[in-house]
Amino acid sequence: MTAERAVPVRHRAGTASGERDPADRTDLTRGPVLRRTVSYALPVAASSLLQQSYLLVDGAVVGHYLGSSGLAAVGAAQGLVYLLSTGSYGLAGAFSIRIGQLTGAGHDQRAAQRALAAGTVFCSLVGFGLTLVLAGPALSAMGVGAAVAQDARLFLTTYSAGLLAVFGLTAISAVYGGRGDSRASMLLLGLGNVLNAGLVWWFVGPLELGLTGAACATVGASALAAGVGLSGLARQRGGRPGTAPTVATVRRELRTGIRIGLPITGQHLVIGLGATVLLGIVAKLGTAVLAGVTVIVRLELFASLVFLALASALSVTVAQNAGAGRPERGRTALAGCVRLTVALSVPVSVGLVAARDVVAGLFVADPAVTGVIGRYIAITYPFFVCYALMVVIHGYVTGLGRTTIPLVCTLLSFAAVRLPLSALLGDRFGVDGLIWAVVVGWLVGLGYTVFAVADGRRGRITALGRP
Repeated sequence: MTAERAVPVRHRAGTASGERDPADRTDLTRGPVLRRTVSYALPVAASSLLQQSYLLVDGAVVGHYLGSSGLAAVGAAQGLVYLLSTGSYGLAGAFSIRIGQLTGAGHDQRAAQRALAAGTVFCSLVGFGLTLVLAGPALSAMGVGAAVAQDARLFLTTYSAGLLAVFGLTAISAVYGGRGDSRASMLLLGLGNVLNAGLVWWFVGPLELGLTGAACATVGASALAAGVGLSGLARQRGGRPGTAPTVATVRRELRTGIRIGLPITGQHLVIGLGATVLLGIVAKLGTAVLAGVTVIVRLELFASLVFLALASALSVTVAQNAGAGRPERGRTALAGCVRLTVALSVPVSVGLVAARDVVAGLFVADPAVTGVIGRYIAITYPFFVCYALMVVIHGYVTGLGRTTIPLVCTLLSFAAVRLPLSALLGDRFGVDGLIWAVVVGWLVGLGYTVFAVADGRRGRITALGRP
């Protein structure tokens, strides 16, 4: 993979006159809207698959060279890493939408990009400060043993010192994504993952740098990939050239980004904190159930990968067309994506339910654990289409800038319904009760999402409009 492929110089957001090339694959405001949306989604799905593959490599390297204690330390740190990253996720998601609008309208993007850069630096500094102050108490509150906690804190401190590189790569990828160039975004993130896999082996193995080396590998790979991405952005034009950005225009873009991004950050926080609570509920049911749920999380991530990518693509499609003053294309894309989601999710569900014993056996041989996995698939996957539809429709409302809808949905379906039901039904009915809580959460989430979108059609949920 070369730097030239990671950021194709042929991509232009506009011509000198401000008009976009009708044949430009990044222009989601023209051509068959569903085909353009799916074409955008494919590289996103490939990027997610590559990310999951890297995580497997990373775990294998750490486990091989540092043993179970190293794996335990990284595992203990991962939840805190996710929480540290929520601000960056919210900011990147917000500016992907905003840059999508500006791209659709053909407007200059420099003020938005500078606002994103300022926000990224701020999130990095805050994340580093929080790690120094709270990493120790947080690990202690999680009940992590002293030796593992010490290693996890070392990993977190080293990692957080390089958050600017990690968050910077996320931000640069968001710029490419907002412009409609998911292929460049995929290649950029893929470059980071490949570099990361190589560096983590080199640092942890031959150089024997331990967990410090594992953290440095992520930071170093992110910095190198971000440098490639920045060089590509410097060679591209972001919309029709306008007046130079001022402090006032950058501040205005930053306020817009914060308004869109805060609900995204809140949603990630709810998921991260809720997952910690759910882990405690599951742990009460025994080691076999906990092991089964660990496998289920990975399985569900792979099953959902295509639909998460489709949601991301739909979000950018809607944002670009809102900016171009063509909201009807966004609605057409939504209708097509809903049909496609049903057409894809039903065979996935049928196949997994029919082959649930085989699927469970691919991950583990323990009959107690495979029984939990098989039972989960049998109960939940007939309803998987509900989850897939909810995810895809969230992409639509996010593209409109109405990011509070996914946040409220997460609060309602996950925090208010699934977590209490998991505790209540798990105590009373065991594993089956825990599993049915998942189904109820999906149904409530889809019901609220459909209601919110229907409300919007009556005029109470509207697009942000043209920039």
